[in-house]
Amino acid sequence: MIIGLCIYLLFGSNTYINSLFGISIKFTFGNVLDIFIKSWLCDILWSYSLFNAIWISLFAFKRKTLIASLISCFLVISIEFLQYFSVLSGTFDVLDIFFELTAVGFAVCNIKRRG
Repeated sequence: MIIGLCIYLLFGSNTYINSLFGISIKFTFGNVLDIFIKSWLCDILWSYSLFNAIWISLFAFKRKTLIASLISCFLVISIEFLQYFSVLSGTFDVLDIFFELTAVGFAVCNIKRRG
């Protein structure tokens, strides 16, 4: 989450984070990497952190990886559709959903691997 915050501060523009902190620093690396960092890396980190937070909170009872992943996926998809229907500000993007669900998948694999 801290890395995602730093990305918003250093690469983002017109985000709530930028306006909250009043920072307008812009770094660039190149077209493809810039687009990936600005558009999807924060979503990937957020989604990965969301799954882990849900999993850790359910872990106290039993290992409930499936339930944590279903809740995470539901929240990820819901937030994107709330943006689509203008309930939340933001831009609906199918690639956001793809990268966020992929991050949940990586988090699940990481949990299963540690086992």
